[in-house]
Amino acid sequence: MGNSLTDPETPPQVRRAIASDISRMLEIERDSPSAAHCTESDYQNALTIPFPRRVLFVIENTSESSTHVAGFLAARRNHSAEWEIENIVVADSSRRRGLASLLLKSFFSELREAGKTSTDRTEIHLEVRESNLGARRLYEKFGFTLDTRRKAYYRHPEEDAILYRYTFQ
Repeated sequence: MGNSLTDPETPPQVRRAIASDISRMLEIERDSPSAAHCTESDYQNALTIPFPRRVLFVIENTSESSTHVAGFLAARRNHSAEWEIENIVVADSSRRRGLASLLLKSFFSELREAGKTSTDRTEIHLEVRESNLGARRLYEKFGFTLDTRRKAYYRHPEEDAILYRYTFQ
Protein backbone atom coordinates (compact mmCIF):
# COMPACT_ATOMS: atom_id res chain seq x y z
CA MET A 1 0.00 0.00 0.00
CA GLY A 2 1.22 3.47 -0.85
CA ASN A 3 0.95 6.55 1.29
CA SER A 4 -2.38 8.32 1.29
CA LEU A 5 -1.10 11.34 -0.64
CA THR A 6 0.00 9.34 -3.67
CA ASP A 7 -2.18 6.25 -3.45
CA PRO A 8 -4.85 6.41 -6.18
CA GLU A 9 -7.04 3.86 -4.41
CA THR A 10 -10.23 5.25 -2.90
CA PRO A 11 -11.85 3.75 0.20
CA PRO A 12 -13.97 0.65 -0.42
CA GLN A 13 -17.69 1.29 -0.81
CA VAL A 14 -20.54 -0.94 0.36
CA ARG A 15 -23.72 -0.92 -1.70
CA ARG A 16 -26.69 -3.14 -2.43
CA ALA A 17 -25.99 -5.89 -4.94
CA ILE A 18 -27.52 -5.74 -8.41
CA ALA A 19 -28.02 -8.46 -11.01
CA SER A 20 -24.79 -7.63 -12.85
CA ASP A 21 -22.82 -8.38 -9.63
CA ILE A 22 -23.89 -12.01 -9.45
CA SER A 23 -21.24 -13.47 -11.75
CA ARG A 24 -18.47 -11.82 -9.69
CA MET A 25 -20.12 -12.91 -6.43
CA LEU A 26 -20.16 -16.51 -7.69
CA GLU A 27 -16.52 -16.25 -8.73
CA ILE A 28 -15.49 -15.00 -5.28
CA GLU A 29 -17.61 -17.65 -3.58
CA ARG A 30 -16.20 -20.50 -5.70
CA ASP A 31 -12.63 -19.41 -4.85
CA SER A 32 -13.43 -19.65 -1.14
CA PRO A 33 -13.76 -23.26 0.02
CA SER A 34 -15.22 -22.27 3.41
CA ALA A 35 -18.04 -20.17 1.89
CA ALA A 36 -21.59 -21.41 1.52
CA HIS A 37 -22.11 -22.21 -2.15
CA CYS A 38 -25.24 -20.99 -3.90
CA THR A 39 -26.42 -21.01 -7.48
CA GLU A 40 -26.90 -18.08 -9.79
CA SER A 41 -30.66 -18.53 -9.51
CA ASP A 42 -30.40 -18.44 -5.68
CA TYR A 43 -28.84 -14.99 -5.89
CA GLN A 44 -31.22 -13.86 -8.64
CA ASN A 45 -34.15 -14.86 -6.42
CA ALA A 46 -32.59 -13.12 -3.41
CA LEU A 47 -32.44 -9.88 -5.41
CA THR A 48 -36.19 -10.03 -5.98
CA ILE A 49 -36.93 -10.12 -2.24
CA PRO A 50 -36.34 -6.64 -0.81
CA PHE A 51 -35.25 -5.51 2.63
CA PRO A 52 -36.52 -6.14 5.28
CA ARG A 53 -36.64 -9.81 4.24
CA ARG A 54 -33.33 -10.12 2.33
CA VAL A 55 -30.06 -8.21 2.17
CA LEU A 56 -27.32 -8.60 -0.42
CA PHE A 57 -24.45 -6.16 -0.07
CA VAL A 58 -21.29 -5.98 -2.16
CA ILE A 59 -18.11 -4.11 -1.37
CA GLU A 60 -16.23 -2.44 -4.19
CA ASN A 61 -12.57 -1.52 -4.42
CA THR A 62 -11.62 1.31 -6.74
CA SER A 63 -8.10 1.97 -7.96
CA GLU A 64 -6.99 4.06 -10.91
CA SER A 65 -9.91 3.76 -13.36
CA SER A 66 -11.02 0.28 -12.27
CA THR A 67 -13.83 -0.63 -9.88
CA HIS A 68 -14.47 -4.24 -8.93
CA VAL A 69 -16.55 -6.19 -6.44
CA ALA A 70 -14.18 -7.55 -3.80
CA GLY A 71 -16.68 -9.27 -1.51
CA PHE A 72 -20.27 -9.61 -0.43
CA LEU A 73 -22.67 -10.34 2.42
CA ALA A 74 -25.92 -12.26 2.04
CA ALA A 75 -28.50 -12.40 4.83
CA ARG A 76 -32.16 -13.24 5.24
CA ARG A 77 -34.77 -12.61 7.87
CA ASN A 78 -36.20 -15.85 9.24
CA HIS A 79 -38.74 -14.31 11.62
CA SER A 80 -39.77 -10.79 12.54
CA ALA A 81 -36.76 -10.32 14.81
CA GLU A 82 -34.33 -13.01 13.63
CA TRP A 83 -31.76 -12.81 10.84
CA GLU A 84 -29.32 -15.35 9.44
CA ILE A 85 -26.09 -14.29 7.79
CA GLU A 86 -25.79 -16.83 5.00
CA ASN A 87 -22.46 -15.70 3.57
CA ILE A 88 -19.72 -13.17 4.08
CA VAL A 89 -17.04 -13.70 1.47
CA VAL A 90 -14.08 -11.56 0.44
CA ALA A 91 -11.92 -12.28 -2.59
CA ASP A 92 -8.63 -13.90 -1.64
CA SER A 93 -6.66 -10.99 -3.12
CA SER A 94 -8.58 -8.49 -0.94
CA ARG A 95 -8.50 -10.24 2.43
CA ARG A 96 -6.96 -8.78 5.57
CA ARG A 97 -7.99 -5.24 4.61
CA GLY A 98 -11.08 -4.91 6.81
CA LEU A 99 -13.61 -5.50 4.02
CA ALA A 100 -15.59 -8.15 5.91
CA SER A 101 -15.76 -5.74 8.86
CA LEU A 102 -17.14 -3.01 6.59
CA LEU A 103 -19.78 -5.41 5.26
CA LEU A 104 -20.82 -6.37 8.80
CA LYS A 105 -20.92 -2.72 9.90
CA SER A 106 -23.17 -1.88 6.96
CA PHE A 107 -25.47 -4.78 7.78
CA PHE A 108 -25.65 -3.78 11.47
CA SER A 109 -26.33 -0.18 10.47
CA GLU A 110 -29.18 -1.25 8.20
CA LEU A 111 -30.75 -3.30 10.99
CA ARG A 112 -30.33 -0.50 13.53
CA GLU A 113 -31.96 1.99 11.16
CA ALA A 114 -34.86 -0.38 10.49
CA GLY A 115 -35.23 -1.15 14.20
CA LYS A 116 -35.78 2.46 15.24
CA THR A 117 -39.52 1.89 15.08
CA SER A 118 -39.46 -1.66 16.42
CA THR A 119 -39.51 -2.81 20.03
CA ASP A 120 -38.42 -6.36 19.11
CA ARG A 121 -35.04 -7.65 20.18
CA THR A 122 -33.32 -8.57 16.94
CA GLU A 123 -31.06 -11.60 16.83
CA ILE A 124 -28.55 -12.48 14.14
CA HIS A 125 -27.41 -16.06 13.68
CA LEU A 126 -24.64 -17.53 11.59
CA GLU A 127 -22.61 -20.69 11.32
CA VAL A 128 -18.98 -21.16 10.45
CA ARG A 129 -16.55 -24.04 10.03
CA GLU A 130 -14.72 -24.72 13.26
CA SER A 131 -11.37 -24.33 11.47
CA ASN A 132 -12.20 -20.90 10.02
CA LEU A 133 -10.41 -19.04 12.79
CA GLY A 134 -10.21 -15.73 10.93
CA ALA A 135 -13.98 -15.58 10.52
CA ARG A 136 -14.56 -16.70 14.09
CA ARG A 137 -12.29 -13.93 15.42
CA LEU A 138 -14.13 -11.39 13.28
CA TYR A 139 -17.55 -12.44 14.59
CA GLU A 140 -16.34 -12.47 18.19
CA LYS A 141 -14.81 -9.00 17.71
CA PHE A 142 -18.26 -7.78 16.67
CA GLY A 143 -19.88 -9.27 19.79
CA PHE A 144 -21.22 -12.56 18.44
CA THR A 145 -21.29 -15.25 21.10
CA LEU A 146 -21.04 -19.01 20.74
CA ASP A 147 -24.53 -20.47 20.65
CA THR A 148 -24.02 -24.16 19.92
CA ARG A 149 -22.11 -26.66 17.82
CA ARG A 150 -23.31 -29.03 15.10
CA LYS A 151 -21.15 -32.13 15.10
CA ALA A 152 -19.78 -33.23 11.70
CA TYR A 153 -22.06 -30.75 9.92
CA TYR A 154 -19.69 -29.94 7.06
CA ARG A 155 -18.29 -32.39 4.51
CA HIS A 156 -15.08 -32.36 2.47
CA PRO A 157 -13.53 -32.28 4.97
CA GLU A 158 -15.87 -33.37 7.71
CA GLU A 159 -15.98 -30.71 10.37
CA ASP A 160 -18.16 -29.23 13.10
CA ALA A 161 -20.18 -26.08 12.53
CA ILE A 162 -19.92 -23.40 15.18
CA LEU A 163 -23.14 -21.41 15.55
CA TYR A 164 -22.96 -17.83 16.73
CA ARG A 165 -25.61 -15.39 17.90
CA TYR A 166 -25.71 -11.64 18.23
CA THR A 167 -28.56 -9.85 20.02
CA PHE A 168 -29.39 -6.18 19.53
CA GLN A 169 -30.63 -4.79 22.84
